[in-house]
Formats: sequence, structure tokens, C-alpha cells
Amino acid sequence: MKMKTSFTMGFKPKQPMFTFFNLIIILIVVLAGCGQIPESTAAGSQLRPNSVTRNEKNLLTSIHMVDDRIGWAYTRESVFRTVDGGASWAQVTPQGQANLPVSSWFCLDEQNAVLAFAQETSPGIVIWRTTNCGQNWDRSEISTGSNLCSDAELSFADAEHGCLLARYGAAMGSESDELFQTADGGATWKSIASASPALKPANGLPFAGIKNGLVFSGSDKGWLTGFSHGDGIWLYRTANGGVTWTPQTLAVPSGYQAQGGSASSNPPCFFQGQKGVLPVELRGQTPALVFYLTQDGGEDWQAATPVRSSQEPFRGFHTSIIAAEQAFVSDGYELFYTADGMRSFNPVKPDIDLTGLSQLDFVSDQMGWGIIDGSLWKTQDGGHTWTQVADQSFDQKVVESSLNLNAAALKHEGDLAFTWQGLLYLLYGDTGELKQLTTSGQAYSPAWSFDGQWIAFMFSNGQTEDNRQLWLVRRDGEQIHQVQAFPELQEVSNISWSPTANVLAAEGQDGIWVIPAEGKPYQVPGTGKFSGYAGWSPDGKFLTCYSGPAPDQNSSNPQDRQDILYTFNIENGRTTRVLQAPVDTGIKVEAWWPDGKGLLYWLDPSYSASLAADGLELQSLSLSDLQSKTLSYGLVYRNWLSFLPKGQVLLVAGGNRPVWTGKSLAVCDLRTGTSSNLPNPEGSVAIDPAASPDGAKIAFVAAQNLGNDVWGFSDSGQLSAWIATRTLWIENVDASGAHPLKAAGTGIYQPEWSKDGKRIMYVRDNSLWLIGADGGNPQRIIGPFPGWEKDPFGYYGYIWHDDFAWFQPGIAQP
Repeated sequence: MKMKTSFTMGFKPKQPMFTFFNLIIILIVVLAGCGQIPESTAAGSQLRPNSVTRNEKNLLTSIHMVDDRIGWAYTRESVFRTVDGGASWAQVTPQGQANLPVSSWFCLDEQNAVLAFAQETSPGIVIWRTTNCGQNWDRSEISTGSNLCSDAELSFADAEHGCLLARYGAAMGSESDELFQTADGGATWKSIASASPALKPANGLPFAGIKNGLVFSGSDKGWLTGFSHGDGIWLYRTANGGVTWTPQTLAVPSGYQAQGGSASSNPPCFFQGQKGVLPVELRGQTPALVFYLTQDGGEDWQAATPVRSSQEPFRGFHTSIIAAEQAFVSDGYELFYTADGMRSFNPVKPDIDLTGLSQLDFVSDQMGWGIIDGSLWKTQDGGHTWTQVADQSFDQKVVESSLNLNAAALKHEGDLAFTWQGLLYLLYGDTGELKQLTTSGQAYSPAWSFDGQWIAFMFSNGQTEDNRQLWLVRRDGEQIHQVQAFPELQEVSNISWSPTANVLAAEGQDGIWVIPAEGKPYQVPGTGKFSGYAGWSPDGKFLTCYSGPAPDQNSSNPQDRQDILYTFNIENGRTTRVLQAPVDTGIKVEAWWPDGKGLLYWLDPSYSASLAADGLELQSLSLSDLQSKTLSYGLVYRNWLSFLPKGQVLLVAGGNRPVWTGKSLAVCDLRTGTSSNLPNPEGSVAIDPAASPDGAKIAFVAAQNLGNDVWGFSDSGQLSAWIATRTLWIENVDASGAHPLKAAGTGIYQPEWSKDGKRIMYVRDNSLWLIGADGGNPQRIIGPFPGWEKDPFGYYGYIWHDDFAWFQPGIAQP
């Protein structure tokens, strides 16, 4: 095994516990030998890092970078992960494990990590294990009987085999401990050895000595390191998985001493094969770090040239080993680099003062990180220049600041799920708490279940929307998982929750699927590749589906191209044929009537995408007599349709794909088919309508009518000028009282009413805003959203942001 590693060394022989190591990473790591440090090297420019006042709980204590992008970090009580080299961090702390310091953590790779939490006030140790980057954590417990565990050390030889050393207390240079072993990745543990004053087997776990770490190079061979008040270097080894332990002798280099507790060994690290390194700190008159090297898997250790620190006060050694030939070393004053197998070290002159350095972590001879006074610093030129990164990013308030989040604006207004730089977040309106739900990849299009207990979203492991998967997560962040029924979906818009149950329907590439939030998905019978659906009946008992042949424009037999509309009964699994479209005509189902007694759908002649882009006829079908009525002609945007009381529907009427011409609001009767166009503000089109919850008012966007001759813009300035004419208006459902909300500003998109009809959420300047329906001062909730500004043209002016979803109890979810 071979991996990059970092160590920070130091000890306090007079203390009952080796407390300094409570803050460092206990990993399977790779160290290599060091040569003599030149005595006359300067410490650099002595520029101190900016002092930052932070809550102690948010100070960074440990970091392990897997490569130049991906890494893990820990504060006293939280776990974080980065995918951009430390510029930003996602909190991945296991749910329910707050306010308890991490006793030990072990990072295997970019996906796998294990945490140990000592209860301190009650017996037992809590173990958390993730295999998917912190998205999910599995919990287990280790019983320690009546013993209170004050600290713990983890070590894994591979993803399945590991050990944990539980510390029960120390005094007079001795320590009570118990060693536990797992063979299933931490799911179950068993006690294999212990040490206490009453139990002193000749070759068992030693009672004398203060342990600071253990490492296993395989399932059988392992080492215990630490110090004692006696003479010599304290080191024990096992060859049978930890059941029995024997001391291993290390010769002290000439000119140095290891008497009276002045020596401390630190966990050894092994490269692939038999090479390994074991660091030992000697605290004589001149502190020194000695690397003991092995070529035979730890059977024999030979000391390399000591690395000395002559400056006072002594600050401890900090080492980051990149490979057998490469390493960085610092004593808190100076920084050195070796590339010749640790035979000689070249001085590096950093542009910061290293006072307060607690860890170095390099992934190459150029790229590295350091923790100084609890803040993270990064170098990209081998340690010469350093930049403070992610300053205070481990503080929740700073995360909110980076999002420009105004949680108070949403107080008592429901909850907001949104994606930001690919990560999914949830803002709880009542408490103002912000919770991060994903930690990597790209999340898209969150959608709430009817009761707000679940969120569905699309997820991709890459930086694009390719290979998107459907995922579900509870509102508390628990039970996040990928839906396993099918790998991909055709369109995000073709996903919808039941209005009465936590069940999702989705259009897959092989048909229509019903997906319980907690249960096994199943495919709707009779659906295939060229099937689609419009969603749920108001009572949640039916789905509307349609199916037809592949819409081949070159078909020589139009009779083969004909869609069938049917319903699927969720309770009994039966499908019922409703109607068959005219020959060579496709169906695009829109919605159910609010009372469940009819359906809305569009007819698409010749299955023409071009005709559909310029508008289709909206049909209203009564299920009682199977008679259809033509309501209006308009663009096929589901977001532009909402229902009103008394069996009416509000929509945008007018064909031609550019939204800046020929668009007006229309109110249509679902049963009779009668339609009434509402007058537009003078010289404007009316788009993005939203009916208030009581159906009495309409919020919409008015924008300059550019006429039928404008199909595009010769420059971005013209487009920006038209966007600036988009204003927010309110009117009564009968078109009376129409007036703009001037305080909302310009460039308005997709208004949405609050549950009580007193406020309106809308998009402006790539941000989310909330304004009173009476025109009061607007408040920005969040934004600007990264990436929203990339395509202001949209599709001939049509833009609908699906990066957020607003949940309000009692409001039907889209």
C-alpha cells in the first residue's frame, strides 16, 4: 500500500494523557527518511497570517487531501469535504452527531471515511462509516462495558479490516486500553485485547506507556506507538492481528538519548511492498526527529540522519511525506523539502510566519496545504507563497454569507430547496437554519413531495447534466439515495409527486415508472419507449399516460402514427383507454381538471416539433362524455398554466415562439370551452402568469411587445434592453385594477404567490426576491445564483429557472 501522508509530532511527558494527538489524523500513511537540516537557514519573511476571531468549534483541526482537488477536513465537531482544492467545503457531518468532538477519523480515499466518537459521559463509542463521499453514513456502536472512553485511535488496513484502540485513562506513565477489531468495514466490532492494572499478560496489550497511535500494515501485522517514563524508545508490535503484543527495540542514534521519557514514537507508515518509515521524536538538549526505515516490512528498523530543531521554544515537528523520495518538514519556524530520498533537505522560504502551524499536507512537490491557528492556507509553488483559503468556511454564518442568504426574509413563509454551484441546500423558513443535503457532483431541479417530507432531484457525478440520475432525500437530510429502477430520465419536467402520498412518477427511457419514497419502484403496464404522462389526478389515484409509435417525420404510412391517451389506476393497477388522437397527430397531455373530472391536452399535427414550438391548440376533455373543447392556442409551457375557482384555467394565449410578441392572458372555462382574453398593459405582452391561492388576483410579467418581425437580437445590448422592460404586475381575475409593482424593479421572471396571498416571490438580477402584494419594499432572499446569467436569451425569450423549489404547507406542489 502507498499513499501520501502528513504527520504533526509533539508530546508532553509530564501530562497524564498524550492530548496533542487528539487533534491529528491517524491514517495508514507513508513516511520516508530525512537528512540533516542546514543550521543557518532563515525562517522566511515573517508575515503573520491574518488573525481571525472564530468560534473554537469552527477552527480547523485536521485535513487530508486525497489529491489536488478532493479532500476531507475536520473541526472539533464537524466533518467537511472539498472537491475544488479547498476553495469551498461541504459539510458532511453525520446527521444526529452534533456537539460531540471527533475522537479519531480515518480517511481511506476520496469516498471512504470512518469516524469514532467517544461518549465521554457514558460508556461506549459511536462509529460512523461512509462509502459515498459523506452522502450517507452508517452508524454502529462499540460497547465498552462500564468503562468511559476518553479517546480513541482508528486504523484500517483496507476498506473492511480495521482496529480501534479505546483509551480508558492514564496515570503515572501507564494507560488502560482495549483493542477492538472489525472485518466488515466497521459495522460490527469485537474486543481482542486489553490492558489494565488488574490484567497484565506477559505478551498482551501493554499497560505501561501512553499510546498515541496504532497502524496495521495488513490484517495481521501492526504497531503501537507512544512514550513512557522509562528509558528507550517505546514501540510494540503484533503478528496475529492484535491479540498479543511484544516490544520491538530501536537503537538510539549516536549522540542522542532516549532516557526518562524523552522519546516518543509515532505511527509507522508503509509503501507498497516492504518499505516503511517510523518517526521518533527525541527531546534531549536539542530536539530531533529521527526516521527509522525498514526494507523488510518492519522486521528491522534502521535510523536515518536526525532532523534537529535548535530554536526556542520548541514547537514540534510537522511532516508531509509525498513519496519515498519526497517530503516536506517544518519545526514551526522553518520549512524544508527533500527530493533525494531524505538524504538532504533544501530550505524553502515561505512568505508567512509559521508560528501556529499545526499540520502540513502536500500532494506534490508544488501543491500543499497548512493549518495555521485553525485557518487553512494553500501553496502552489512548493511552499514559497501561501494564500489563505476557505477563511471561516467552516462557520455556518459564513456559508450563508457566501450565498448572500437572507434567511429572515423567508420567516414563516415555508421552506426553500435550492441548488448552488451544483450542491443541494434546504433553508427552513421557521428556524432560518440552512442545511446542505449533497456534498459532491451536480444536483438539479429539486421538487417537493406533497407534505414537504421528501425532495426529489436530478444528480450527475460530472460537471454537466450528462448521465443524470434520480435521487430522493428526506427534508432532514436522511435517507438520501438514488432511485435504482432506471439509470436515466428523458426530461426533468416529466417527474411529479402524487398530491396525496409520498410517491413519485417519472418518465424513463423505457416507459412510465411509479416510485414510492420508501418502497420498490415499478413500471406502469403497457408503457414503452414512446410513452409520456402528465401527472396525477387530484386525488392521487390515477396517472394520465399516452403512448404511440416513434414520431418518424418520414413515415410513408401516416396511419401508423397515432397516439392513445389512457389513465392508470394506482390502486388496482389497471389502465383505461380514454381516446385515440386523430391520424398522424401526437398528444401532449397537460393536466387534470382540479375536480378530477377531465383532462387538458395539446394536439400536435404531424408530430411536428417546429409546429409545437410555435404553439398548439389546447383541448379540454370531459371524462364523463369524452367530449373535447378547444380552449385556446398557445405555447406549450406547463409553467404558464394555472387553475382558477369555478372551473376556469388561466393561460398565455398566442402563437409564434418568441415570447415578446402576440402574447396575452386568457381565462377559459374547462367545460364549455369559452375563452376570454384579458387586456395587456399598453404596448406590452403578458407572460409568466400566476393565480393567487384564492383565485382572486393574477400576478404576471409585462414586457415590451416587439412585434412579429423580431426573431432575435443583433447584439446583447438589445436583448438586455428588452429584459429591462419585464415588470411585475397585479390585476384582478376580471382584469380590473391592473397596476405594476414598481418597487419590484425590472427584469422580472416567474412570480409565485405566498400561501396567504400577501407576498410574491420572483426572480430578478439572477436572484430570488420576496415582495408584498401591496408593493412594499422587496427583500432579496438569495443570489445571484452562479450560472443563471449565461443564457439570457433562453428559448426565444422563454426562461424558467428550476434551481429552486418553494414549499408552503397547504399549497399544491408543481
